[in-house]
Amino acid sequence: MDEELDIILNRNSGFRCTIIDARSHVRLLRISGGASLTDMQYDLEIADLADLPSTQYRALSYTWGHITGLDDVGVIEIGGASLVIRRNLYDFLRTVVSKNEFGLFFIDTICMNQLDLDERRFQVQEMAHIYRYASEVIA
Repeated sequence: MDEELDIILNRNSGFRCTIIDARSHVRLLRISGGASLTDMQYDLEIADLADLPSTQYRALSYTWGHITGLDDVGVIEIGGASLVIRRNLYDFLRTVVSKNEFGLFFIDTICMNQLDLDERRFQVQEMAHIYRYASEVIA
């Protein structure tokens, strides 16, 4: 298969990222908790790249993992829209919430529009900048 299952599912679901100028902005995932793991709340916020040195956020560096079927993906709701993510990332987010580690995160597969090749190209060029200014890098 040339295209990964999560990309296909997200294209078919109609999930849309807010459009940004990828040369000067980045999306950060805000994780907020509720009374239980099922109350996890996710929203994407736009940050100016120039403001990252003064922004408190954590960046996740991880291996995307392989997808062989639907057991290898999970679904989260971002701003009321469903986004399919790989199981290892889904499990990471569940762990973050179970430890009450809320706040802003940069997670490439969520924060970069994977369906927009031009945006991805510009954002990849900014990755060193994004990771350098993170309050913490989780690997």
